[in-house]
Amino acid sequence: MHSIVIQEADFISQEHLIAGDNPNKLPPWLIENLSHLSFRHWLPVQAHLIPMIMARNNDFIVNAPTGSGKTLTYLIPIMTMLSSRIVPALRALIIAPTRDLAMQIYKIAVLLTKGSDLRTIVVTGGSNSSSKFCEEQRAISYGGDDGKMGPDSLFQPVDILISTPGRLVDHLNVTPGFHLSNLQFLILDEVDRIVDGIQFQDWINPVLNSMSDCQKRWKPHAELEPFLKKLTANENFHFEQQRAVKLLFSATITKNPLKLSQLRLENLEIVTLIPGGHLTAAHKYGEANLDNQT
Repeated sequence: MHSIVIQEADFISQEHLIAGDNPNKLPPWLIENLSHLSFRHWLPVQAHLIPMIMARNNDFIVNAPTGSGKTLTYLIPIMTMLSSRIVPALRALIIAPTRDLAMQIYKIAVLLTKGSDLRTIVVTGGSNSSSKFCEEQRAISYGGDDGKMGPDSLFQPVDILISTPGRLVDHLNVTPGFHLSNLQFLILDEVDRIVDGIQFQDWINPVLNSMSDCQKRWKPHAELEPFLKKLTANENFHFEQQRAVKLLFSATITKNPLKLSQLRLENLEIVTLIPGGHLTAAHKYGEANLDNQT
């Protein structure tokens, strides 16, 4: 375990342009969408963490105050890493403690994926309607050319799923063909509220167990890998069976080690943003504009 402290006051005097020389290799459509939302400068937590997340070497606990740009800190690397995917599959799961927060994240994700072929779906509780649940099943389950759900169907028509914990477990239990074995990113937003919830132990193990089910994952023959890597034109694309990177975000992180241990974190980095100084108008405007859009 390693700790990193980001001093906001040390950051604000520097220029951190989003476009610039594009060291994070953001796809053009994502840069354009950020520009339309008036995001032109990285915030401190984004500038530090996005390259580290894209390296896929660590799990992260990020302790940063509200308004520091946490949502984009995980959405941008996810969308960048998935931008070259060929076959749709559920590769990023974002868990939020409430329906309102899940919907807020979903609206931001839709704005950022405009012009791409990435598909984002949100599933939440709060409704006893069986028709709503069935509609969610059709949106997230594997489906073949006939549109029927089933474990042997061809593809999962969602790349990024945003869900509340209870609704996620409902789908794991009863939705045919729905699983998390292709997952590359697991994000827990407002993780303190999630792990301190009374039902945490009821859903975390089914989720992690579904993620670790790798038996049906496909790995190409070794002779095909160079050709397929060239076909994807993405040096970050991996065929080996990688575990999912876990990203935990909150303004206040639980100090209960037992609950954190249940998340099975590996190569953990704990990142703390220390507020200080005054962000420029250019930094603040994008954040305010995004709030207005959602």
